[in-house]
Amino acid sequence: MTYDVACPVCGRINRSLYLEETEGWMECECCGNSSQDRNFRKRAKIPVFRKDQKKRTGMYLAVET
Repeated sequence: MTYDVACPVCGRINRSLYLEETEGWMECECCGNSSQDRNFRKRAKIPVFRKDQKKRTGMYLAVET
C-alpha cells in the first residue's frame, strides 16, 4: 500500500511512498529532510503506580507507607 505524506518542514506532499517497509520513515523529495510519519511511530507503554497500590520488586511485594 502506498501513502501520500506532507513534509513537516516544507509542506510538500510526497506521493506513493511505501511506509510499511521503512516503518514510517521518508525523505522529502523537495528539501531532503528525513522524518517519520506520526501514524507509524511505536509508542512505549509507561507503567503508572499510585501510592495506594503495591509495587512488585523482585519476588516480594513492597508496600509503600
